[in-house]
Amino acid sequence: LPEDHRPGVVHIDDQHHQQQRQQLALAETTLMDPDAALYTALGLHWVPSVAILDAEGRLVYTAKGAPDAAEISALLNYVRSPDRQTLRFLESRLTMPSGLLASGYRVFDGQATPGETLLSESQGLLMLWAAQTGDQETFDRVWRVVRDGMSAGGLTAWRVDGKMSEVNAALDDLRIVEALALADERWGLYGHEAAARAKILYDRCVQDGLMRDFASLKGKTAADTVTLCYMDVAAMEAAAAYDPRW
Repeated sequence: LPEDHRPGVVHIDDQHHQQQRQQLALAETTLMDPDAALYTALGLHWVPSVAILDAEGRLVYTAKGAPDAAEISALLNYVRSPDRQTLRFLESRLTMPSGLLASGYRVFDGQATPGETLLSESQGLLMLWAAQTGDQETFDRVWRVVRDGMSAGGLTAWRVDGKMSEVNAALDDLRIVEALALADERWGLYGHEAAARAKILYDRCVQDGLMRDFASLKGKTAADTVTLCYMDVAAMEAAAAYDPRW
């Protein structure tokens, strides 16, 4: 934050703090908060505490205690490029050899290996991220395994754990349609699949003009309720470009 917007903050830049900043590759000088005004404004409750703000001045991380230089460096790397750091974690901890994204991982003898449970939510979110960031390689890899390994009748099993679940999750399938729509807008080639999925999803998961939480992958039954957070308006608008009923 600019100094004139930091209540109670006093600027210092002695040799000791300069050395600390150089060790951590920090450009900002050291500031003191003698009356704890900034400490209070940030909602901190412990001494010592760590608070990290992004380039826009938004508080993105707080923790009690005093992390060492390596821990602070890792936190700063995350704040500077959170999407890439998150993707690195997903690839190193949760991505299976098949390319599917596991819902968790196990640690044995210090080694992390992906679990065996797959969720349509995870795959759809990764597809959406890849389409938004222009990562076609990741998008295609995840889409292939969703289409060929998690789907039946044009719907996606919400969970695969040795065998596919018997129902989908309407929100997750909506998100997959949105990702396909974004990919088609960016690269082409995905419009037919987006249209087919949008139609099937409406046919199976919308009754009397209201979307339902899930539908059977192989039958014609559907839930008789909808969870409010499933009503993803942005995804519905993307689907409407291919099926105006949305």
